[in-house]
Amino acid sequence: MPVYLLWETPEILNLALATAGLVAWRRGRPIAAGAFVGLAAYSKPPNLTLALPLLVEPLLAGGGPWAKRVVEAARRGAVVAAVVACGFGATWLATGELNYQGGE
Repeated sequence: MPVYLLWETPEILNLALATAGLVAWRRGRPIAAGAFVGLAAYSKPPNLTLALPLLVEPLLAGGGPWAKRVVEAARRGAVVAAVVACGFGATWLATGELNYQGGE
């Protein structure tokens, strides 16, 4: 990462969003973490893999009925999906295309 301090690219934004998402998740704020990971995934789709710990944590954690843990995982997934969808929706409203760099 030190090279990006001299050669600024969008990767700095992606790193900041991913870091913010992981910090929020670590501090027990799964909805904020989902929003940050959703923004990172909108910015660069491979960042969607960062949502895996966020979604799997409730399923592997003990202490509660299975259905409640599945609902929590689904809620977190819905936040990530909604943020990504809103990002592409805003791009579509601004440019008329879902991915303005996607080509024909």
